Amino acid sequence: GHTEVIDKAIAPTCTVTGLTEGKHCSVCGEILVKQETVKANGHTEVIDKAIAPTCTVTGLTEGKHCSVCGEILVKQETVKANGHTEVIDKAIAPTCTVTGLTEGKHCSVCGEILVKQEVIKANGHTEVIDKAIAPTCTETGLTEGKHCSVCGEILVKQEIVKANGHSFTHYVSDKNATIYADGTKTATCDHCDATDTVMDEGSKLAYIRGDVNGDETLNSADAIYLLRHTIMPMVYPLAQPADMNGDGVVNSADAIYLLRHTIMPELYPLR
Repeated sequence: GHTEVIDKAIAPTCTVTGLTEGKHCSVCGEILVKQETVKANGHTEVIDKAIAPTCTVTGLTEGKHCSVCGEILVKQETVKANGHTEVIDKAIAPTCTVTGLTEGKHCSVCGEILVKQEVIKANGHTEVIDKAIAPTCTETGLTEGKHCSVCGEILVKQEIVKANGHSFTHYVSDKNATIYADGTKTATCDHCDATDTVMDEGSKLAYIRGDVNGDETLNSADAIYLLRHTIMPMVYPLAQPADMNGDGVVNSADAIYLLRHTIMPELYPLR
């Protein structure tokens, strides 16, 4: 009889056929159980997902491989990097008190800083003197101040200086005193053209009896004035009482008596 030998089965692969188990005689070589061909399994495909490129890193197209044997079925191809999408970061001019920035650049896709913006120091104020204004007698003044000619900021505030007020120290008589009333006196301000008029107390003229026309002298003109008064008293008002002869009435006799007094005062004293 035959001496049987097992012909081991050969498992198929993705691309190579296999064989079923068989038997043969190790003495005569007769095939006792024929080995049958087992067809290849074929690849088990797996998708290798595409990798999108970034601004600086390359990507890959979609590919495939067999998950069993690892064979590359569709090769992944390299996709070049996109490169940055530049955006200008505008320069910011510095002000008097706030720093500025130089122009810069960044990528609008990935946000990477391509050109860094540098800080520019603040300019500082440009000082301008606001001149002091001296006060006058009636107008207020201002102290000296400062402001920035660029931004307008007040650096030193001007303070109000109150008006000086008038200074009247030298009064001069207006020479308008009468024998019945004090006159006035007027002074000009020591600092401006303003004037001040006040009563000149004690400036009343000495009483001149008989000076009925008020010219501060006693003569025949007073007698004539008194006579005219007796005719037209509204036109010729008296500067003082005019009963010259002391009879209690004022009439033409007083005018005659006053005229005689101016010629012979000893004989015709005023009453």
